[in-house]
Amino acid sequence: MASTRNIKLVLLAATLFVCVVWIFTSAISKADANAIPLPNDSFAVATSDDYVGSETCKACHEDQFKAFAKTKHAKLPTLASWKDKAKGCESCHGPGSKHVEDPTVKGNEAPLVSRNTANAGAQYTVPVGGLDLSFRLDYRYTGRTWWEPYNVTSRDPIDILDGRIALSGERWSATLWGKNLTDEEYNQEFSPGGFLFKALPLRYGIEFDYSF
Repeated sequence: MASTRNIKLVLLAATLFVCVVWIFTSAISKADANAIPLPNDSFAVATSDDYVGSETCKACHEDQFKAFAKTKHAKLPTLASWKDKAKGCESCHGPGSKHVEDPTVKGNEAPLVSRNTANAGAQYTVPVGGLDLSFRLDYRYTGRTWWEPYNVTSRDPIDILDGRIALSGERWSATLWGKNLTDEEYNQEFSPGGFLFKALPLRYGIEFDYSF
């Protein structure tokens, strides 16, 4: 009898989750994330003289530099295998010499870094017949993001919503999860030369865990 009740609870949770996904995907319009192509000279190969070093970047972008300094990427130059390969801030943002020398970019927003971000999460757990039924939603906001120093090409702000419904016992759990529940369309990454990489669309799945 208890097992039948548990199966019904799982089916009910799965149905509720699918309904939530359907409501969000129907009610929220998809964001347009088209980008403006960059000039052809973006394909030019950089030389060592084109890099100015992270300390130069720090002069105008101190907050971003401090945040970067705490990441694993900042430690790459200390590894023998990455010697002369890792370029600090410029490894991802590209060579900074033109940015430093060009007065037209003074005061522009730093590329690939959003000025405004926000994260929020909520979880509710209720005991059901000796089991725990949990519902969780995670929201992430990323403001407008410029792709290059000239502030010509940018991505509109994005809102990402993830969710999970889990039913767990003493040694096991079954989780129905979904990512990008609103099926937001946006560009995840940008590479010099105008190459854009689309973010993953709405996806969902089921996970089963058992502790031996």
